Amino acid sequence: AVVSTQSTGALLKALDVVSNEEVCELAIKELIRSFGDDAANLWTSSIPKLNYENLSPEEVLCWRVFCEHWIKAKKMDLVDTVLPEAVVFCSILQKYISSSAFVVDKDESSEKLDSTFVLCQLLSLARSLDFADEVGRKSLLTLTKECLVSPAISLPLIRPLMELLLSIYNATKGSGNEFTSVVLELVIDAKDSLEVYEREETKQMVIATEQRLELLERRLLELQSERNKLLS
Repeated sequence: AVVSTQSTGALLKALDVVSNEEVCELAIKELIRSFGDDAANLWTSSIPKLNYENLSPEEVLCWRVFCEHWIKAKKMDLVDTVLPEAVVFCSILQKYISSSAFVVDKDESSEKLDSTFVLCQLLSLARSLDFADEVGRKSLLTLTKECLVSPAISLPLIRPLMELLLSIYNATKGSGNEFTSVVLELVIDAKDSLEVYEREETKQMVIATEQRLELLERRLLELQSERNKLLS
């Protein structure tokens, strides 16, 4: 069998990655299992760098799964062929966040769903970055915190944002108390943002924002617990 970026992309498009992410991820993993380094070599030679200006859902999902596989296999040279430095990646994230992260959740157009999916995958892909770059790490940390306390952030983005936050703190090997303090500050800041938002927006918007806050607080506490277990 011949593996190609075109045939893989066509398969994923037919499967509809936005609606069936888990199924498509399993298909990519099977591709990796079946063809091993041949699949990786083909992808890295065909698309040596991601075109971050115009990412498709299929392409960004492939690269996210490939990068996670390469990290587990300790093939960081292949990861480096795809990902830029952390500070550059942060600016890319900022662009996508500015254009798609703060759209009202009830907007379910295919374009909105695609852009949100791409951003979720980029946030997950960011966990594969080299956080030894202090400038890039701090930029990502600031961006992540700003998004999490915003009352207008889209619900699907909260989980990947929280997982990125945890990855950054795990990379710094800081104390559990430090992470706990950040968790508490984020919850407090999010509640303060909600109070301001309630005075300025409609009841429907406030209800949606309260749902975001509830999800944020629950996920923050879950990650705090996970962090404490890792450090114990």
